Amino acid sequence: MCDEVGESRCALAGSESGSKKTTLDLLSTLYDRPVPVRSGPKVGLVTFYSFKSFLYRTLHRPQSWPFFANVARDLLRGNGASFLDATSAGISDFDGVESGTAVLCTDAVPATNYSLASWTSYVQNMTALSFVAGDSRPLETMPCRHWYAVPNERWEGDFENVHLDAPVLVIGNTYDPATPLDSAKRLAAHMREENARLLEQRSYGHCSLSTVSTCTWNVTLGYLLERKLPEKATVCEVDDGGYGDYFPRRDGVEAESLRLYRLMQAAL
Repeated sequence: MCDEVGESRCALAGSESGSKKTTLDLLSTLYDRPVPVRSGPKVGLVTFYSFKSFLYRTLHRPQSWPFFANVARDLLRGNGASFLDATSAGISDFDGVESGTAVLCTDAVPATNYSLASWTSYVQNMTALSFVAGDSRPLETMPCRHWYAVPNERWEGDFENVHLDAPVLVIGNTYDPATPLDSAKRLAAHMREENARLLEQRSYGHCSLSTVSTCTWNVTLGYLLERKLPEKATVCEVDDGGYGDYFPRRDGVEAESLRLYRLMQAAL
């Protein structure tokens, strides 16, 4: 996609090897030779792990892909200052980290009896499943080893004899990096047809609001206001087929889809 929109919209486009290989080569280089930042407002080291974690977080938010491309281009030139500016946590970021841990650990199965050996095996299995997130995402769940709160509302049963008064609308992005579409399909099937209906949004990013789809927005409004579910196997496309949601045009005119994106965010 980056190569298709060109260098004016994606700084990693234009290389002979392509943007994907360029990014993977950068990761490989950082594994052996981290990039030091010795001067400027922030000093530090850009490592393989820190850059891969940055890549994974970027996949959540397509609106940030052009910024990621700019940072990666700087690293290719030996300049890690923009990376440190983008990733160094400030005081205001810690509340998000704390709430994120609460969500992860209360959603997950109890982990207070996990041993270091079992956790190591878990990370190895995850890495085999996902090169980008497998060895970084599990580390964020390590605090769950000491999380003893158990939420009352967490449902651990099945839905064999359960009938919900209000069926659940399950929305899954085709290329969601955090909650895969296959997981959404399994959840909808587990809840059974009378209790849940799956809507697929053919897009990248995490959650349906990561990109603009008037189709998804209309289905969501129909569900919330009229308790109306979409037809089976409904798939919603994004509005901008020219990748404007992912790599905005720089012609001084904001894409209509970006305007709708901001309106949708403001409505929540």
